[in-house]
Amino acid sequence: CEKCNDQNGLPCSEDQCRSLGQGCQLVNPATEEEKCVWVNKNDVTPPVISPRVESLTPGFEYRPDGAVSPPDRGVIIVNTENQNGCVPAFTPLNFGLKLDEPANCKIDPLKKQKLEEMSFDFGRSSLSKENHTQALSLPGASALSDNNITIQNDGVFQFFVRCQDSNGNSNPSNFVFKFCVDKGEDNTPPLIVTTDLINNMPVAFNQSSVNITVYTNEPAECKWSHIDQTYD
Repeated sequence: CEKCNDQNGLPCSEDQCRSLGQGCQLVNPATEEEKCVWVNKNDVTPPVISPRVESLTPGFEYRPDGAVSPPDRGVIIVNTENQNGCVPAFTPLNFGLKLDEPANCKIDPLKKQKLEEMSFDFGRSSLSKENHTQALSLPGASALSDNNITIQNDGVFQFFVRCQDSNGNSNPSNFVFKFCVDKGEDNTPPLIVTTDLINNMPVAFNQSSVNITVYTNEPAECKWSHIDQTYD
């Protein structure tokens, strides 16, 4: 089935995919992740989840988590550049998973009994694929306390993951990603992540003013100037 995806850059149509065999099926139609895969009708086994090293933010590593209660299993995400192993507040953190077959995955900060009850698509994508990446940016304890929010878990976060293949087989247990976020004060400046006007983006002729939205990685106050100056 997968040979249909290798046609010198040409897309694989649904008819081409199905013509290769009864078990060939086109997944993620009309998307950049469209591909022809083999769907074994006799498959009653859920996808096998493993942590994906290629998705992990540089400076971090996965370590086995022996504290996860069976049948759940998982890993701890550790910051190797921080003595306590925690993620600095508001720092973007990427992590991911790889599967032994294409599947769509869900993630939830709360432990749920079924995949259908879970709140979010892993990586904000409902596509069926073998590799998934999730990006997060979480505030520290001091920032939350400033907003009268109390962390009950001492700054340790857990995210529960389940996946489901094309035959509807989903994991009966969770794969758990666990990590801690620094408790200390936020001493790093806000990061401008992006704007809704990109560099070198054209502006209409004879337009004397234009609105722009600036997105930062944490709540912040912003100023602007025609020349390069300090914030003050």
